[in-house]
Amino acid sequence: MIKYLNEIAKREGFALLELSLALVIIGILLGLSLNLMLHISKTNREKVDIDKIKKIREVIEGYLLKNNRLPYADVNNDGLEDVGKYTGSIPYKTLKISRNEASDVYGEVMKYDVAGTAMGEPSMTDTTSNTICLQMGAYIDGIASSPVMLTEDKGVNWTELPFIVLSPGVNKVYEPENNDADRHYYINYGISSRQIDDVATWDNFFELYDKLHCGKEYFDLLVSSGSIWVSGGKYVGCTEVTHGDYAFITKDVHGAGSKLQCESCAISSCPISFHNCETADFGLSGNRNGKVKWNGSAIVDDD
Repeated sequence: MIKYLNEIAKREGFALLELSLALVIIGILLGLSLNLMLHISKTNREKVDIDKIKKIREVIEGYLLKNNRLPYADVNNDGLEDVGKYTGSIPYKTLKISRNEASDVYGEVMKYDVAGTAMGEPSMTDTTSNTICLQMGAYIDGIASSPVMLTEDKGVNWTELPFIVLSPGVNKVYEPENNDADRHYYINYGISSRQIDDVATWDNFFELYDKLHCGKEYFDLLVSSGSIWVSGGKYVGCTEVTHGDYAFITKDVHGAGSKLQCESCAISSCPISFHNCETADFGLSGNRNGKVKWNGSAIVDDD
């Protein structure tokens, strides 16, 4: 192009104005090309970030299916989960993936937050094959609550999550709303004139409940005082369970402290029910082991 302009400039009568105009046009074209290249580069980075974060979610799901729990967060940047820590980075070594696979397009390990608190409340990190479905059911039923919460509509509606993974997006910085200590995350919208571009992935409790093929949970109910009468499931009519024995309480089993009560009460009003077992074992004071007891008047945790 420059050679061409030199040749034109040598021609007789070629005005300086025309040469200046040509240079302006060239500058405009170069500017447009640069802007287009930057836009394409940004779009490609966003696509790579989204693809990487989706793959991390699949890895975390695989870990859950294999281990019946979610990993703790990594807080000392060694790639390993740190027991008792719920907010930090992806524990990529624990998940058996590389640091690069756990990092955003700029090489920083992505943020990870998993349900649980240091106060010993219900958690997704200490469950077992016997309790994982019970724990997720408690979250779904509202017996337990997750501190990890997400909004996609400026805080009008919130969803409790088992975990979330975040990348700061192409601006390389987590938005203030997603980088504080409240564990409430904002995604997919702009605040005033500022657009939140953090990239996130997550599962909800219903999705994981289905992926684990839950739905057949039961509680071991020890009769520690007197006798109880239960009906439903494997118990035909009202069946007596005596002191020292166990009853298996599924979602379709109900009962009470006497045969007459068992025969007359509805499931929703029976003192012996799956809901009451769930409340005793997976509430804030429960030990979450799938075992409860009847003390003669109510269902309590087995301590």
